[in-house]
Amino acid sequence: MMKNKALLSRMSYALAGLRYAFQQEKSLRFHAMATGLVILLLLLLQPAIYWWAIVVITVALVVAVEMLNTAIEGICDFVQPEHDEKIKHIKDVAAGAVLITSVAALIIALLLLIDVLV
Repeated sequence: MMKNKALLSRMSYALAGLRYAFQQEKSLRFHAMATGLVILLLLLLQPAIYWWAIVVITVALVVAVEMLNTAIEGICDFVQPEHDEKIKHIKDVAAGAVLITSVAALIIALLLLIDVLV
């Protein structure tokens, strides 16, 4: 594979990765649905613009970490298709990273609601 390809070529690889991840991972589709609900909530509540920025960053972080988790799991399964305790721990750590960002996103949603409704 050649490095330093044109921007459109590199973008097509990234978009293919997004498409593949969303097709393969139910949790990413769940995050997409949750993002849609959060956007509706933002449109209804009309909070200060900084809340939009916080939500965009949070959603991007959760989706990015979920995609990294998907990539790590794929590499692990490719390298070691059989059950292996070390691989299990690697996958568990990656899943833990997703959990942390997801819990942070929930806390941010609650803070938004408290700020807007109280």
